[in-house]
Amino acid sequence: MVLQSKRIEAYATNIVLSMTAIVQSKDRKVLLIWEGDLPYHNLWVIPMGYVRQNERVVDAVSREVREETGIAVKVEDLVGVYDDFIEMNGHRLHHVITCYRTKALTDPPKVSREAKEHAWINRKQVTGLTAPDVVKTMLFEHFKL
Repeated sequence: MVLQSKRIEAYATNIVLSMTAIVQSKDRKVLLIWEGDLPYHNLWVIPMGYVRQNERVVDAVSREVREETGIAVKVEDLVGVYDDFIEMNGHRLHHVITCYRTKALTDPPKVSREAKEHAWINRKQVTGLTAPDVVKTMLFEHFKL
């Protein structure tokens, strides 16, 4: 039994669960932030963060958007679940990201330690973004719907 729990612990340390929110404005533009933190430092991303212990994923969505941008959102539906394989602090991690579509209830976004800048973009602007491939994939799938 002890061997089995160590085995599970070893697997769990290489997997990171986070969530992200596609924050959509009334005119169907999507909010991006210039990431000031790892793992996507100095890239355009959609608001995202880690799920805390004993926190529901949908609650983490609202909390992270509010912490990073100051915007309150209504979580609408799941866009998808995505995999990214990243290096962080010298470790190779499997980053599992759940992506939700949300509607902005308040505005404008504010600058924070994690969100150095912000921009509202449309579908045509996704291709040229300085952004992780996984973020571009989420945006393309959002705009397809």
